[in-house]
Amino acid sequence: MANGTIAFDTLSTSGQISGTAKSVDTDYLASGICTCWILFNQDTPAITDSFNVASVEDNSTGNLLPTFSTNMANTTYVGHVGYEPEASLASNTAYVDSRATNKFRSTTAENGSNRDIAASSTAIHGDLA
Repeated sequence: MANGTIAFDTLSTSGQISGTAKSVDTDYLASGICTCWILFNQDTPAITDSFNVASVEDNSTGNLLPTFSTNMANTTYVGHVGYEPEASLASNTAYVDSRATNKFRSTTAENGSNRDIAASSTAIHGDLA
């Protein structure tokens, strides 16, 4: 069986979805999807679940360096970091602070100090190479 290419501008359903949302423009799909995400246990350290992540380097306390399975097209992608706090603390921060086309750095901190978190999550939105 030969592999080929299918080209189209809009995806439509066969009518199994009710309401008005029965088609979507493929440009929206290509530009609007999450191109990478990871749920990581910094205490272990271990990947709990992920998409488009080849590996993760536990760089230092509260600091991860995930490597993409498929590189990004540029370094202007957006990263969203979150986590489940292990205690009610006054100041919690989480952010992507270093971007490359092949990896990014994700940092989590509580009360101004980097801290390993049991459930750290990051989502990346941007164009794949």
